[in-house]
Amino acid sequence: MKRSFILEPFREGWEAVSYTVRFEGEELSEAQKFENKYKQEEPESFKDTEWRLENMLEEHLFLPPMLKLEEGKRHDWVVAIKTVEPKHLRWYGLRYNDRMLILGNGGLKTTDTYQEDPYLHQCVKDLQYVFRCLRKRLKRNSITFDSRELEITGSLNFSVEQFNDIDYPED
Repeated sequence: MKRSFILEPFREGWEAVSYTVRFEGEELSEAQKFENKYKQEEPESFKDTEWRLENMLEEHLFLPPMLKLEEGKRHDWVVAIKTVEPKHLRWYGLRYNDRMLILGNGGLKTTDTYQEDPYLHQCVKDLQYVFRCLRKRLKRNSITFDSRELEITGSLNFSVEQFNDIDYPED
């Protein structure tokens, strides 16, 4: 479903930065929702996921093996911070480059593919929609990703009205 959203800074480290998506009408960002839920429900898996994020921000950048690349469709930037022990937890995001990641939501992966799980599939489709809107802004040069300064500049507010021509991903 098409929704207006904003990009907000989330966490910053010495080597990289993460942003998150907050959809219109939502009190919490997608990354905050993920943290709140899995910190309580899956503390061991969440601790590993959080450690991976902090490690990438401070030292290792957004690269494998801590980040699963090409999690979505070809060329849509969707990646996942993944854990396998004790459970398969996925935190989906959009990787612009080695130093910049936009975090969405995620959850426990209990199926072979995220497409088989309605909730995980929705998390990825939301990010694919965000990607399409970002790509349009990048082509217009109305938003820039500054890897040296670790920031996104330009308007971080995305309204549905501005992106009527952008389709929400199909199943």
